[in-house]
Amino acid sequence: MISNCIWWLLVKISLILKLTLCLLLSSQFLADSELLLPKQ
Repeated sequence: MISNCIWWLLVKISLILKLTLCLLLSSQFLADSELLLPKQ
């Protein structure tokens, strides 16, 4: 029972970490693309 709860916690934490990592990477990519685009 306890191991099951710990497993769920690990799964949720890993999912949250992946989501935050994807958000950080996408925001960084957007910033880089904006820098690459010529200013209007």
